[in-house]
Parts: sequence; structure tokens; C-alpha cells
Amino acid sequence: MASRVASKTGSKPSMLRTPRSQTSAAKAKPPEQEKESKFELPALSVPFKPKTTTEAELKKMKQRMMRRHAPPGECIKGIKTVLQSLKKKEVTVQEFIGLVAPYTADSGAVLRSVMNDDLNSFRKLARKVYETITQDNSDVLLNQQLQLAEYYREKKALLHDKMMRQIEEIYMMAPNFDFDRYAAEKEKYLKELFPIPDELQVEPEEIEMMKRQAAYHRLQWLRSEGERLNEENNRLKTRLQQLKQMHKEEQRKMMEAELEAEAKKEALEAEQAAKVETLEQLNESLEKTIISKETTIREKTDQSALSAPHPSKVQKKKTKAAVRKKRPAWNEVAAYEMEVEAAEAAQVTEAAAEMEREQSFHYTPTRETRPQVVQYGRRGAARPKDTWGGFY
Repeated sequence: MASRVASKTGSKPSMLRTPRSQTSAAKAKPPEQEKESKFELPALSVPFKPKTTTEAELKKMKQRMMRRHAPPGECIKGIKTVLQSLKKKEVTVQEFIGLVAPYTADSGAVLRSVMNDDLNSFRKLARKVYETITQDNSDVLLNQQLQLAEYYREKKALLHDKMMRQIEEIYMMAPNFDFDRYAAEKEKYLKELFPIPDELQVEPEEIEMMKRQAAYHRLQWLRSEGERLNEENNRLKTRLQQLKQMHKEEQRKMMEAELEAEAKKEALEAEQAAKVETLEQLNESLEKTIISKETTIREKTDQSALSAPHPSKVQKKKTKAAVRKKRPAWNEVAAYEMEVEAAEAAQVTEAAAEMEREQSFHYTPTRETRPQVVQYGRRGAARPKDTWGGFY
């Protein structure tokens, strides 16, 4: 049962239904979900392949579809014609603005303001960069000009002082000296002012004689110099011959030393071969003696085994209890082992040194030493000086 209830605003009454019971709400069916609509091709249609576009193609499409709004009063076509007519031509910025200005809305006012701003910024930059350079150059040139002026001032003072001193000397020698006449006729005025006495005048014959005398002295000097150079050349030639002779003598000595060394080498090689042969012979004889001794020992043992009595005839002797031998002390055993090792090492080193002396190129016999006799089982036995000293 529906009843009208006034709204909170009180403008219009609203129709509200009484709530249903829970059972009736449970029995009510849930609303069906709307099915999603899918695109389906109509019957007998040709399927098409999906086309993928790249970023470059999308950019071109956007540029093609973009609307270019020109402000009122501008003529894009006129500007294009001006740009096409100015291709590959050099024009100034002022000329370009004058050509484009009629086709703009403000008659090129913005372009002129931009150009003025750029020019002002360039002027500021140029003034900032080159003002300091020009100031420095002007300072340097000013300093140089001042230094040159001071230099010429000092030079002028020195020359003026020197000139005045020379004029004073001239007036001391000739008080009535006339500089104007000296400038007009120099030689004549000097001869009149300072005439040469007759005693000092030299005749032409005397001048010729003096020239011949000077030439003669010159010739004598050249002859003496030639003789000296000839003697020096001869001395150098003799020295060169001596050096060549010394060089030949050194070459001969070197050849003799090489031949002597070669002969020594051959003699040592022959001696080495002879010693190697004797060593092989000794080894063979040693092997033969060892074999003969082994055979004699073997024969003796075989003979004793054959001549031994029958075991039944041998009388059995009473065996005594085995007596344990006293074990030697550890220090004696250690000393004995060290002495044996030292003796073996000494023998090996002596054999190696003897072989090296036989095979070496410069052979020098050494002083023979007495062989070391090892006494086993005694403390402090004989030993090399560089080994353990035993117990004392």
C-alpha cells in the first residue's frame, strides 16, 4: 500500500512503497545482467586485415589534419610567394622585413621589434667583449708612446751635450772656425785652416817604395807561413804512418791471441776426450770387478751349501734365551746419520767440481785435499767444518 510522504524540502510529495518482507525479497529473482554487444561482420562480407600505423605515419596524419589559423589581416599566400622568390638569394634582414611587412596584420611591427632586440643584445655582447680588449690595447699603446717620448728626450739631451763638447774642442783648436764655409767647401777650407808643412809632405816615389816594401814583407810572411804549414803536414803524415803501424801490430797480436786460444781449446778438448775415454774404461773395469766378485761369492755360497752335513747328523745345541741388545741412544743415532749425509754430500760436490774442472775451457788444477775418513759409532767423529759438530 503506497502512501504519500512529504519530502524534506517540502516542495513535492513523493510516492513511497512499503518495504516487503524478507521472505518476499528472498523469493524475488535477481536482475539479469545485460549482455555485452560485440561487433560482428554481416553475412557474405569479406574479412579485412587489421592495419597497424607507426609513429611517423600518425605524426604525418596529425600535421595534415591540423588547422592553421591565420590572424586577421595576414596573407599566407603572399608570404609564401615572397619566400619562394627569395630561395637561394642573399638578402639582409631589413630587406626581408620590408618585403614581408605588407602581408602581415601589423605591417611587420613585431618583426622589427624582434630585429631591434637582437641587434641591441648583439651590441651589448660586442661592447662587453671588445671594450676591455680595446681598453687594454689603448693602455699598452699609451705606455709605449710615453716610453718612446722619454727615450727620445734622453737621447736628444745626450746628443746635444756631445755636440756642444765637440764644438768646444773645435773652438779650442781653431777659435775662428767658420761652419758655413766648412759646409760649402770642406777639403779646401781644412787645408787653408790647417796647412800641412813641407817636411811632412810625402813624394809619390816614396809612397811607391813604401808600397813595394809592404808587398815584400807580405811575401816573406806568406813564404814562412807556407814552410810552417808544409812542416805541419809532414809531421801529421808521419803520425798517420805511426798510427797505421800500431793498428797493424794490434791486429797481428789479436790474431795470435785468437790462434793461441783456438789451440788451447783444441788441446783441452783432446784432453777432455782422453779423460772421458779413461773414465769409460774405469767404469768398464769396475763393472767387471763387481761381476767377478759377485761370481766368486756366489760360487763360495753354492760350494758351502753343497758341502754342508746332513741335518740328521747335526747335533742340536741348547739354545739360550734371546738377549735383547741395548738400543743405542738417540743422539748417537742422529749424529751418525748426519755424518753419513755430510760425507755423501761432500763426495757428490767433489765429483761435480772435478767434472766441471774437466769440462771447463780455462782449466787450473787445484790443491788436492786428504779424503775424509768417517768413524762410525763415535761421538764427535770427523766431519766437514760446515756441518753439525756433534756432542762434546
